[in-house]
Amino acid sequence: MVDTVDLNWLRLNEKSLKNAMSYEPGSLECRLLIDAKHHLELALASLSSLPQSDHIQRQLKAVHQQLEGMHDLKRKQPLHSPV
Repeated sequence: MVDTVDLNWLRLNEKSLKNAMSYEPGSLECRLLIDAKHHLELALASLSSLPQSDHIQRQLKAVHQQLEGMHDLKRKQPLHSPV
């Protein structure tokens, strides 16, 4: 099976999917946030070809933006070394 969905349309927070997927997790919490965002991106790609899914897509994009905000806050926190 070949996936023919064009993911270039997916732009969240002015980032393309390619930029959203370039990451290097710094903690378990960051890894979980990255995974959650990735799964939402996959769901959005799947929904893009379904009729009458605009409302759900907008909701998922809003959740993605909230996760991105949480991830931004996490990235700004200094790394704590174990004592």
